[in-house]
Amino acid sequence: MEEIAKKVPLFEPAMGEPAATAERPLPINLELWLHRAKVHTRKYEFAEAEKLLNKCMLYWPEDGRPYVALGKLYSKQSRFDKARAAYERGCQATQGENPYIWQCWAVLESKGGSIRRARELFDAATVADAKHIAAWHGWAILEIKQGNIKKARNLLAKGLKYCGGNEYIYQTLALLEARAERFEQARTLFQLATQCNPKSCASWLSWAQVEMRAENNVIARKLFEKAVQASPKNRFSWHVWALFEANQGNTDKARKLLKIGHAVNPRDPVILQSLALLEYNCASPNVARVLFRKASQIDPRHQPVWIAWGWMEWKEGNERTARSLYQRALSVNSTNECAARCLQVKNIT
Repeated sequence: MEEIAKKVPLFEPAMGEPAATAERPLPINLELWLHRAKVHTRKYEFAEAEKLLNKCMLYWPEDGRPYVALGKLYSKQSRFDKARAAYERGCQATQGENPYIWQCWAVLESKGGSIRRARELFDAATVADAKHIAAWHGWAILEIKQGNIKKARNLLAKGLKYCGGNEYIYQTLALLEARAERFEQARTLFQLATQCNPKSCASWLSWAQVEMRAENNVIARKLFEKAVQASPKNRFSWHVWALFEANQGNTDKARKLLKIGHAVNPRDPVILQSLALLEYNCASPNVARVLFRKASQIDPRHQPVWIAWGWMEWKEGNERTARSLYQRALSVNSTNECAARCLQVKNIT
């Protein structure tokens, strides 16, 4: 923390910046502008959001929230240097005492591959506030990805020590135990996670998948039920449960689950894509085509739908149609891994 602080200059208000509290608008305006900025961001109206956040920082430079929001706004636009500058400015303005800014900056550096820098920033976040659970957890996830399991366990233990029981900490520890095939220990930790938050869909779903791996299908099914009860609109729960049932040969059950998932997530193309593939596997290519078409209309830029549809047409012997669908997939993105597989299949047909 001290080393980083040396590199970050003290915050100096810009010329003409209102310093006196009396010159500020009413505090309610800060909340209103932050909310409006969030709405603009959701609508991809980035310029409007940026303008509002800059106003927030002008009048309330000591509040960390505008810097966090602005950094995330820039990251969403892949303007990473600007995001980094926003976080640095926030750390200066809050005198390094806001753990949220340090943590968001650490996540940015981690995603960019600057692992050493990310570690320094996570450390700064925990120094700013030892009870900032997201910093301990985020740092542990970073170490897990780097293969430093012992270090990750130590960080998670510190998170529990300083912050008390937390569903995310317990869930991550449970997954580490499951990875080592210590299923009893994993179950105990999942129980603690779900006790911390019975409405945590992620914990129930992760636990269900661990039981799937251990081939405890009856228990897994009950846990899937808990997951959808905790969050009925969570499409991952319906989707993963349906795939589980399909793999068990329970086609009717899988179909029913996917249809429910679609009903509560009508704008999600992934569930329709899986339902289309299920129908094709049940020898109903015409039904599958209807579903693929509907999924592609919901989100024309969801590349896997075009690829899956093209694969089905190729299997049906409709090579010309398959090529056309693969071309649509490539028009979405021609450089990613999906595109590489698409080109490979396209060259075969």
